[in-house]
Amino acid sequence: MIHFIAARVAFRYGGPFFNGGVWIWLWVGAALLIPLVMAGLVPIGEYGASSACFQLCGYPLPPIVFLAFYPWLGLAYDRLRPAASALFVVVVAAIPIAIMVGINGDLNSGNWLGWANGASGYVLAYIGGLMFGRITRDAADAQVGAQQEAYTEIFRTLHDNVQTTLDAVKLHYQRGEDSAVAAKLQALILIVSAERDRLTFAQREVSLPHIISRNLAQVVDLLDRVDIRRMGSIYVSQELGIFLNGAIGALFRNVIAQTSARHMEVDARVINDELLIMQVCDDGPGLDESILDDPSKSLHDLRERARLRGGDLIRRQSKEFTTCIEIWIPLYEDE
Repeated sequence: MIHFIAARVAFRYGGPFFNGGVWIWLWVGAALLIPLVMAGLVPIGEYGASSACFQLCGYPLPPIVFLAFYPWLGLAYDRLRPAASALFVVVVAAIPIAIMVGINGDLNSGNWLGWANGASGYVLAYIGGLMFGRITRDAADAQVGAQQEAYTEIFRTLHDNVQTTLDAVKLHYQRGEDSAVAAKLQALILIVSAERDRLTFAQREVSLPHIISRNLAQVVDLLDRVDIRRMGSIYVSQELGIFLNGAIGALFRNVIAQTSARHMEVDARVINDELLIMQVCDDGPGLDESILDDPSKSLHDLRERARLRGGDLIRRQSKEFTTCIEIWIPLYEDE
């Protein structure tokens, strides 16, 4: 209970985080005092008399793991942290012996065995905390490295591309070259859009509505009406997001290829958290289903790639639209 209370207080008000703090003594105090408390709860002469070690083992283990894992002394004293934690383990292990000598006087074999069981638990807890700390720190370092790389790439894009384009816009504006200003601003839009897309697909999970929106921006001006069915928040893996980005682009291009199409509808839904079904319909002149069997057509290639992923691409009948292409893809690949 002391550990739970201390954890709650430290979480609420700050505590043994990174730069240390007075709250660390809640953990230290719990580990140091519990053997004394246990000695006061049992009859004189019985503390440590049993090799079962219930009076000695386990009580200080959580704070020992914590101290071994967390750099509670902070980076300024990082070299002292292992030595301080190890000293703490030695002190905790020595307290039961000191209590038994002070209360019992002479130590019998049961005393020594009970103490050895407890002390071995402390040492193992300390080693386990060090190993756990190493794993988590390595993972954190890798994450920081990835973020630093992404930040460097963003800074390079802003400095080399965006800033250069803005300087060119300013120069054209000063010269009164309005058409050149418009062209440079359009180029800037493309640069920012490309960087946004790169960052989008750099995530572990990608928003399907965002993928649809970025592809829709390429064709929306060529249609009179575009309807997007309410689909909520649908996220897919990075790898599947890249595939769907190409698939949606191909489906939208198929609509634009039918020059008389003026109305397009897009719908997407997830079935049983396993299957993604997406449908793109239009009111163009119609699509012969045999086109899906023509290897020279992009829809045939898309269908084959969908089948390789365990899905398919088919033509659906619709009362409102002349053409409806449906693609369904498993969200997770079979192991």
